[in-house]
Amino acid sequence: MQIHPINREAYAKMRNQLELKAYSANTIRMYLSEFAHLLKLLNDYPVKRLTSQCLKDYFLYCLKQEKMCERKMNGKINAIKFYFEQVLHQPKMFFDIPRPKKPLTLPQNTK
Repeated sequence: MQIHPINREAYAKMRNQLELKAYSANTIRMYLSEFAHLLKLLNDYPVKRLTSQCLKDYFLYCLKQEKMCERKMNGKINAIKFYFEQVLHQPKMFFDIPRPKKPLTLPQNTK
């Protein structure tokens, strides 16, 4: 699935801002990949019109339907947070999204 023309400008602005801020090539690749996932799901709905609740619903969808792990979810949150705060210059409080907790693992008994 391709990014709908209505959101291609948002993707280009995201890429430009990441490059202007001199993010690493790996971070740029990861942020753009995570942002593109959202844009493809939105289809013809403009990303800049998303509310905090819409984003929470999206993250729940990623957790429940796509079974994304905590590390993947944090990368996704960081990428989308970057777009709204650094590209659209929305206030930080717009993005009141809780972070997934790291799963606790017990030490393995080696005996």
